[in-house]
Amino acid sequence: SVKSIDIARRATRIGEALGLTRIYGIANRVRTPDDERAVAEGIGRPVFVVPEDPVLARADLLGIAPLDLEPTSPAMLAIAAIAERVAEAETAAAPVG
Repeated sequence: SVKSIDIARRATRIGEALGLTRIYGIANRVRTPDDERAVAEGIGRPVFVVPEDPVLARADLLGIAPLDLEPTSPAMLAIAAIAERVAEAETAAAPVG
């Protein structure tokens, strides 16, 4: 939503003002490439994407974690991939010694 993009933009600016050098954007409930593009343009940086996934709503209705309901759903796989990519980036950027 426009409100979410505005909040993300503000959070990014705060992080930059605090001197953070690695700020990651995550676009949730993405339905189309246009959604992803709008978020990336709105916050001024590339974003990781979690697709719209009916498993999330179903898990919420059942009161359980989506990971417990369907660990191989598109959203759960995307979240796992994001975690791996961030961990790799952070490991590569970590000082040695």
